[in-house]
Amino acid sequence: MLTDPQPRPANANANTNADEEQLRVLSVCYFVYGGLAGAFSLLGLAMLFAGTIIGSHGAAWGAWGGRPEEQVGAAIVGCVFAAVGSGLFLLLGVTALLRVLVGVALRRHRHYVFCLVAAGLTCLEIPLGAALGVATFIVLLRPSTERLFSGLPAPSG
Repeated sequence: MLTDPQPRPANANANTNADEEQLRVLSVCYFVYGGLAGAFSLLGLAMLFAGTIIGSHGAAWGAWGGRPEEQVGAAIVGCVFAAVGSGLFLLLGVTALLRVLVGVALRRHRHYVFCLVAAGLTCLEIPLGAALGVATFIVLLRPSTERLFSGLPAPSG
């Protein structure tokens, strides 16, 4: 005889309340993780500014009597810093925006597939992202949570 290892709540309302609470906690975690990505995106912005300053000083080096080889080297390093900084700022900024949008979607019980895809992408960021993504999958793949997102009433009984 097979038995269910997890006890089920006496009514469907308690199960729905637990799902809503877990979705609310997940949404807060996504907001915090998005804020963390936004803060790290500022490092890319700092690299962009540093590259711009290095590149502009390299171009002005000739006016100070520097050799042309030094001008080119400083300009190349400045451009590389600016390019890497721009890429980091853009990548981390989009990641932060994605996480905040997932937090909003989880809170409002909307965009089920978007939340699943974002949870999968979050799993690629080890270790914090993997833990958050797996927890999101565990909560979202329950039939009761899927009913919350579809707007269907909970089954009685």
